[in-house]
Amino acid sequence: MLTAGVARRIINPSLDVPHAGWGAQTHIEADSIEADLWTTAAVIGDDKMTAAVLIDVDTSHFSLAQADEIRRQVAERTGFALACVRVSTTHTHSGPMLLSEYYPNHREAIDAYFAHICSATVEAAAEAADQRVAVTVHAGNGECRIGRNRRQRLEDGRMVVGYNPDGITDPIVGAIRFDDTHGHTLLSIVHYACHPTMLGFDNKLFSPEYPGVTKRVVEKLIGGTCLFLQGAAGNIGPGPEGFQTNVAAMKRIGTVLGYEAAKVLTELAAPAAEFRFDRVVESGAPLGLWRELPRTLASLEFEVRSVPVRLPLQTQLSVEEAAVRANGLTQELERLQRSGASGERIREITFQAKRAYFALRRSELYFGKSELNVEAHIVRIGDIALVGLPVEIFNETGLVVREGSPFAHTLVSGYANGWQGYLPTRADYPLGGYEVDTTPFAPGADERLADALIAALCEMKHDD
Repeated sequence: MLTAGVARRIINPSLDVPHAGWGAQTHIEADSIEADLWTTAAVIGDDKMTAAVLIDVDTSHFSLAQADEIRRQVAERTGFALACVRVSTTHTHSGPMLLSEYYPNHREAIDAYFAHICSATVEAAAEAADQRVAVTVHAGNGECRIGRNRRQRLEDGRMVVGYNPDGITDPIVGAIRFDDTHGHTLLSIVHYACHPTMLGFDNKLFSPEYPGVTKRVVEKLIGGTCLFLQGAAGNIGPGPEGFQTNVAAMKRIGTVLGYEAAKVLTELAAPAAEFRFDRVVESGAPLGLWRELPRTLASLEFEVRSVPVRLPLQTQLSVEEAAVRANGLTQELERLQRSGASGERIREITFQAKRAYFALRRSELYFGKSELNVEAHIVRIGDIALVGLPVEIFNETGLVVREGSPFAHTLVSGYANGWQGYLPTRADYPLGGYEVDTTPFAPGADERLADALIAALCEMKHDD
């Protein structure tokens, strides 16, 4: 018997927490909050006391250490194994900046806010675990075209993050609905691949971006609580309307996705209800009343696996070399901000400083290493497989895994249990561009990951 519980907390940051993290932004703090940011926890399990804790946080991403801390606290409070806990983010680019190395003068505010996220998430997870009820599960797919390929090649050969109308995309909307024994929707999961970058570097609003709109639309239309799982969005964005700081356009695309997800969730077939004659009520005509019987719940295979996958790394700068450049640019940026320099000059150095910080982090984590363990977190619910990865995989890799999976519904997500960078396809390395320039992984890592995931999924299916 499958059980599920869900709970949510609001995690709005104070305005002294640094905002976003765009290399082109000239501000540090936001002006206000566009809509509440949430942390939502769903606990899904079987009658063998096995469970998965799926957490959806409205923020960009967590470091591995931050994700591990949240997982540790949730596991300690709920009693579930740490490997059963998954912390995912929607990857909104209008959320708080949680990496204090960007803004060392705001470290205290960042640390306090992260502690708040941990506390709120633990509370939500504990409440979800306590409120589990028997459920049925239904899954289906829809189509939505808001996600567009963002690897745009200019006439001079430069690869930029923009809009490529001819590039590959994945329009599939994955939708899962969990109903209680009365047929009421308790929980839904919406899965889609598209960077939440409608609100760009000029935006000064904290916002859950389009995933927040999508969740609200789904909840309004079908009830229950909605989780959003960001898909294989490494090279997928919102197209030509992206980066424009147009709140109305952001709400529109979130609503479009929400309507499609709600349509699929509504159309999913529920098990046929059984009725038994109950009694007669005299009402002029004698009325025969029938009583709906409790639904018979089918047994489903349920499993949670944490699968380590070793991926090849590129050679990194020494820590000393990377630190000299990063520290110098950070000091220059602070000097410009104090002196009231032009926005264009601040934007130029901000971009360089944040790119240098990326390089320093890669050096600190990977210098001298040739391979890296990446955790693939897999939850199997009947013929549904939820795959979570701490990387930004390209859409092509997500499609390969889905097509090679033996499960009818395979939802491949990034931004799960931390963030270890982009994972481009082998074919993208010669083309360069932001994702290639900043990845720690060597060409071929995408193929090794896809092969390992498909093998793990086939093994889980074979274990039936």
